[in-house]
Amino acid sequence: ETGQARTVNAALAALAAASLAEATQGSGPFDAELEALERLMPLSAEVRALKPYAEGGAPSRAALAAEFDAAAAKASIAARDPGETGGFLERLRHALSSIVTIRQVGSTTGDAPDAVLARADAAVAEGDVAGALTLLRALPPKAAQAMAPWQARALQRVAVDRQVAAIRARALSDLVDVTREQP
Repeated sequence: ETGQARTVNAALAALAAASLAEATQGSGPFDAELEALERLMPLSAEVRALKPYAEGGAPSRAALAAEFDAAAAKASIAARDPGETGGFLERLRHALSSIVTIRQVGSTTGDAPDAVLARADAAVAEGDVAGALTLLRALPPKAAQAMAPWQARALQRVAVDRQVAAIRARALSDLVDVTREQP
């Protein structure tokens, strides 16, 4: 009976982990799914790590992709800011560029801010938010500062995805271990 109870609990934890994984893919809250899993895995550090995100949710990959172009446009403009040391024409050109944004999106080669942004945009379009964050580390300080709000939201998505993947792996591993122990 003890073996059967452990098997049932492991199976329930695996199902709850799958339910949590599905709930976290959107941008909405997932506190009910997390609470159900917490009852089955009360000692899990990964479950506790998700609590700050559960009530408000984390932005979905689709939401981050939709927000990326506007954030990248701001970063591109910020990267071209000549600052106070720039001449009158450079500052005027920068002021006009904030009205009409021209950002090269096709060229992904090189270290120029537009190339970095284009590579990150491609990564986000493929659903690789963590990869995009890694690419954005190459931005110059002004452009990085302009991208900071998007990056903060993207970090939430990455954190939730990592914890959920760890929870699912643990739940499935526990289920496999329990079923191997059964005669």
